[in-house]
Amino acid sequence: MEIRQARIADVPAMAGLVDRFAQRGEILPRKIEDIYQTVREWVVAEREGRLLGCGSLVILWADMAEIRSLVVVPEAQGMGIGRGLVAALMVHAAELDLPQVIALTRKPEFFLRQGFH
Repeated sequence: MEIRQARIADVPAMAGLVDRFAQRGEILPRKIEDIYQTVREWVVAEREGRLLGCGSLVILWADMAEIRSLVVVPEAQGMGIGRGLVAALMVHAAELDLPQVIALTRKPEFFLRQGFH
């Protein structure tokens, strides 16, 4: 499995995955055009050409960013993919010298295990 920066070609699969979780009420919906416009904010997890998860880091202010739309396909949950996506987004936040990263989530236990409080 590889965690990498999202590419334009990933956007349709990302939008489908985000929509799948949004329809279940687990995350907020994102329009495909918004994902295209913010593709540089996203990372993806991929194995053998299949998108397994994605998430984005949105800068909110000079000292704060938010992890948004973090999702992993159900059949790949529990394999460390979400943890890897968060780690990649946190590295990006550190590279930008952002001292605070928040996550507004319906799955607080996951983020607590990642060191959020």
